[in-house]
Amino acid sequence: GRPHLRIERGVGNQVRTADTAPLTTMGGLRVGTAVLALLLAACGGESGRGSLTTSTATSTATSTAPRLQYGVSEAIPVGDFPVAVGLADESVWVVNAGDNSVSRLDATTSEVIATVPVGETPAGLAVGDGAVWVPSTRDDEVSRIDPEANEVVATVPVGEQPSSVAIGHDAVWVANDRDGSLSRIDPTTNEVAETIAVNEAGQPPAGGPGRQPTDVVVVGDSVWVANPIDGTVVEVDPSTDEVVRTVDMGPDAVPFKLGGA
Repeated sequence: GRPHLRIERGVGNQVRTADTAPLTTMGGLRVGTAVLALLLAACGGESGRGSLTTSTATSTATSTAPRLQYGVSEAIPVGDFPVAVGLADESVWVVNAGDNSVSRLDATTSEVIATVPVGETPAGLAVGDGAVWVPSTRDDEVSRIDPEANEVVATVPVGEQPSSVAIGHDAVWVANDRDGSLSRIDPTTNEVAETIAVNEAGQPPAGGPGRQPTDVVVVGDSVWVANPIDGTVVEVDPSTDEVVRTVDMGPDAVPFKLGGA
């Protein structure tokens, strides 16, 4: 079937979802089965370092709520305050916001094989186009890591307070929280090719009500951006770099995570 966008939002003690066929909100909890979870533990032990925890999770659903059973298999020390994780090149990449670094783990041995310094307060990562891309919220830039050299080979200035990154359609997409924009990076030049306003009326929020994108994902022929301030999700057409529609998730909801399905 054609790709779907999965939108998760918090409403009270529930998680509600919507998808793109059609884009209507649906109540209830999404339940996965036999999944492999990588859990980030931000608070470390006496050393103050964080850890990456590998865990298996199975779930069963009843008429009222799912029940999850977890089994932790290993805790792996990484950097300070890990906030994001990704898989590529037989490696696990972990973004450490507390010490401005990215840890690279061997997926087979679970050993840290490299630690790469990045910009201040890294917030996420995406892997593609032969690189690992990491936005740094306080530096307003994205670091490009070469996995062959385990070092940053380029830094790309983007919008204010980049908070999320995704890859698709020959581009790297960066959601900029503070100025309500989406940056399109050309990976062949390491430069921003286009800046797209995804906030109300194309104007920055300027501290007031408006959209401040916190997550971005590429699904099928579209780029989707979550705006928690006004409870909306915006669809961008990568062929025109224009906003083509806005999905209202409701006044009581905050879209906090997007994913393809």
